[in-house]
Amino acid sequence: MKSIVFAFTVRYSVIPLQIMLLDMLFDGPGGWDIEPGWWKRKPEDFGDQLQWCEICGMACETFTRDANEGIDDVSPVLYEKLKEIGSRKVANGKVNVVEINDGVIADKSKAAGKVFGGDMPYVERYSDRFSEEKSSLYYKEIIGIFICKTDEDTKICIDSLGKFKEAYVLADDAGIEKISHEDCDCKVTCFNIKKNTVGYVLWQALEDKNHNCYAMCVSGVVEIKDVLNRLNELVLNPGTLLYSRFDEESESTYFRADNGSEVMLVNGTAHSIRDYGWDRFLKLQDMRDIRDIWIPEKIFEFSPKTEGKPPVTEVISGMRYAIYGAGWKLQDSLDYIKNGGGSATVVVDPHEDIKNTTKLGLDIHDPEYLKDHREGYDKVMIVFGPFYKQAKDYLLSIGIKTEDMAWL
Repeated sequence: MKSIVFAFTVRYSVIPLQIMLLDMLFDGPGGWDIEPGWWKRKPEDFGDQLQWCEICGMACETFTRDANEGIDDVSPVLYEKLKEIGSRKVANGKVNVVEINDGVIADKSKAAGKVFGGDMPYVERYSDRFSEEKSSLYYKEIIGIFICKTDEDTKICIDSLGKFKEAYVLADDAGIEKISHEDCDCKVTCFNIKKNTVGYVLWQALEDKNHNCYAMCVSGVVEIKDVLNRLNELVLNPGTLLYSRFDEESESTYFRADNGSEVMLVNGTAHSIRDYGWDRFLKLQDMRDIRDIWIPEKIFEFSPKTEGKPPVTEVISGMRYAIYGAGWKLQDSLDYIKNGGGSATVVVDPHEDIKNTTKLGLDIHDPEYLKDHREGYDKVMIVFGPFYKQAKDYLLSIGIKTEDMAWL
């Protein structure tokens, strides 16, 4: 039995929500026993639970915190209590201590300096929240970030500034002096490389755009070729990190790079950043530090090979198809194959909660099934684009040729 009016049940007892959280966190005595008439109690009966109210919140003008960052903002008193109980968040650096003086939160304690106020607009319609102009899926403008450790780095940086409308440069005093005398249409902001981190400069570059923007970081001697034009034609996933380190001289339609150079494309709204927290991100020294905090399966080579363009697919009449992907588009893919004159003979899906189940009257197999039952299908229809490259790589590994793959 659970009650969710103004209270929740915990350990088969009743306790108000905010108090419940503190009671569980600090291993308190729990709430009231669930018994006939428990809900008829009066305010004066709350006495034993009022002890928690003293540490429940801050009655002062506060700031916004993106919940996806996973960081708790706490007072110094509560911080000490968390340390006493061995809080894992404290140990992992996911707690921000808020310094308050005369009822005012110190600027250094605020998350990116964002203040919450009544003038913040509420956006009611989904179409106003998400559109091509506002979505980070579509390329708009990429900010250039140049890390200049040598004179040659500075020279190539100067040659590249004109490709961007806005750029941020990390260089020594001599490099900054050279860049300051350059006349170009790019808005350039310089930082001393001995006093600032790449993480801090990235935050500065993206903060003015609410982090919903892309930054391309370049370190070393890298000639920027057609990469910006190509990115303009692609739909980008803001959660991925495109990163390449060149261990030898390399050239593609994207870049020409010397040995030891690095390139990276990053979006400030990525979950990897929000999970890590901007507070800690500011301290990351270089691109490799940023790569190391990223969700591994969301890191891809920054090269034309990563585009992984799926083939244009038309169903061939009489052809038997294995469907790779049994999610929400399964019915659409079945109809698509049927309407084209083909037949769906096998369905597979790699996800643990889907494979080895039944859906729409069909058995959903593990993708491994395709390897041992090649006689049961002619082509594989990969359903749902974001998994195309992952599925294609797997199919190639079990001997299925690219020409025997289709995409929906």
